[in-house]
Amino acid sequence: MGQILAVDYGTHRVGVAVSDPEARYALPLETLEVPARARAAAVAQLAIDRGADTVVVGRPVRAQGEDSHLWPEIQKFAEKLRARGLTVVFEDEAFTSSEAQSQLGRRASGAQGSPIDAVAASLILKQYLEHRAKGA
Repeated sequence: MGQILAVDYGTHRVGVAVSDPEARYALPLETLEVPARARAAAVAQLAIDRGADTVVVGRPVRAQGEDSHLWPEIQKFAEKLRARGLTVVFEDEAFTSSEAQSQLGRRASGAQGSPIDAVAASLILKQYLEHRAKGA
């Protein structure tokens, strides 16, 4: 089994996390600050570098159960990853950014290069790995 990447897709940055080689643990990797048009290529390159063939992408759902305004952009991003031969799965990302901010403290919020997005991606990946382990 190989590593799995996870992505917390945002309007300005993309947080990326990676699993261990046995896909048991989720670890923050980095926060990418690249234009939207270059994001899929950057994430695909990280997947290639890590030998990952699966990317878990956070799906933002509002409290009312409807998709957020970013959903169409995220779907296009996912299609670009699939076109590069990667398997893409979606995982609910509800409250992951606020949980990441809580874990890191308020000082890290909004700071350029802050690890919040990567930690949020690791929480998305952790949730995915837990669901997968339970057979959900």
